[in-house]
Amino acid sequence: MGNCFDVESTTPIGIWNVLFGPADGAAVRCLTQSGNMMIGPRVAGRAGHMRVEVWASEDQGASWRVGGIVATSWSESVLYGEPVLLGLPDSLTVFCAFREEHIIDNDTNAFQLTLYRSDNGGSTWRFDSTITGPFQGSAVEPENFVGAPFLHLEGNMLQCYFDNEPEPNRQGFRHHQWITMLSRNISSSDEWDPGNLVIASREYSSTSLSRDGMSSIVSLEQGKLFCITEGVSTEPPHSNVVRCVRSLDGGQSWDMETRRIVYQGRWDPKSSSHFNAYCPWGIRVASSEVWVAFLTDEDFRSPPDLSSTGVGERRSIVKVVKSTTHCASWSEAEIILGGPHTQYYAPGLLQCENLGVLCAVDLLDSTQQVLQCR
Repeated sequence: MGNCFDVESTTPIGIWNVLFGPADGAAVRCLTQSGNMMIGPRVAGRAGHMRVEVWASEDQGASWRVGGIVATSWSESVLYGEPVLLGLPDSLTVFCAFREEHIIDNDTNAFQLTLYRSDNGGSTWRFDSTITGPFQGSAVEPENFVGAPFLHLEGNMLQCYFDNEPEPNRQGFRHHQWITMLSRNISSSDEWDPGNLVIASREYSSTSLSRDGMSSIVSLEQGKLFCITEGVSTEPPHSNVVRCVRSLDGGQSWDMETRRIVYQGRWDPKSSSHFNAYCPWGIRVASSEVWVAFLTDEDFRSPPDLSSTGVGERRSIVKVVKSTTHCASWSEAEIILGGPHTQYYAPGLLQCENLGVLCAVDLLDSTQQVLQCR
């Protein structure tokens, strides 16, 4: 059992049944509604022919088809990653944000975040803006990563939360990564103003290592937001943990003193370290519940994987916890998708009317899976 910040006494979350897959041909991680369709993104292809695709389902996740192509890179030096969608309510307008990596030479690359827009439910797309970057790095100064964007609509403001290495590096925090946010008016074509950068998640103590990433935003009531994020424990060997932090003003500021551990993998006495919990995705379910899906290696043999272990080499199963106390306490973890597997899944959650909660999982072996909990 993981060591949560506090454990709720609660009923089980439910039984998860396979709705789709595993098969090649579905959205991964980020799901949203647009009109009468469920849509989600994925990256396909290899360097020289890489695409950000939108996959659509007209039967609530049971079957999928390609609904549109957001962007295509015909260059081996431009790579895409981590696309997310945001469908505007009562509209066919959808935004897609994703990471671009530009390979400049063997020693130099640059990262940026790009935004595209569709006004017909994801069928056709046009370039909207560069959210941030490019940030260039080299073998001497490599801390230039921006990635894992998350789009959130707060009132009339479009917000983009993302992993950020350049900002802590600029402030003198080498090897740190923070969650930061940029915003702009949803009806404006103005550029994103880097002068309005908001730090959404980092260690409160400046002496502690921050490696926050893979954020998702949960809105519980007017102006009250929670940022769910992967991080690392403050003590070596810095195992992965899932945390949350709170904003009371719609994301304009974040109170780092409210940072709490949502889930930490079990203690392993053989290695004197914790197992990992990482790659989270949080949503609001019903009126006040928060569910967080994540990956963990805590059900495997000692020792835990290092948090620096490569994506394709990590052991993981998918679990979920929930809170009915505005993220103050959390339930016991339950398995969504078990193992044993040597794989780095990427789970995402979506609540569907009359269908319960769906979990979209990328198996990273060219197959995807969608599970359902009623």
